[in-house]
Amino acid sequence: MLLLKNDEELAGYVAYKLLSKKRWKIIGIAIKKEYRKKGFGEKLIKSALTRIEKTGPTAIIARTRESNRGSQALLTRVGFEKYRTILDDRVNGEATIWFRKK
Repeated sequence: MLLLKNDEELAGYVAYKLLSKKRWKIIGIAIKKEYRKKGFGEKLIKSALTRIEKTGPTAIIARTRESNRGSQALLTRVGFEKYRTILDDRVNGEATIWFRKK
């Protein structure tokens, strides 16, 4: 997990984990509202990807809600592509979109 701090205030994070031998998952990324649209999310996820890529991964995946357009755009900007949509996957009936690093 990588944290984004402003002085002592937590402004955001990106979490990732090893799923199996060389398969990784971006678990989540969150940026406080007042820090959004300033490039911090992209910097955080790129830092996480740099660390992951040093391990020689065979796959890096991520998922997001269908309604989270910001997350989808961020993943696309840093080199992920959509590869699966699971309809009615969430408690509220929303779809989950899966991404993988190109």
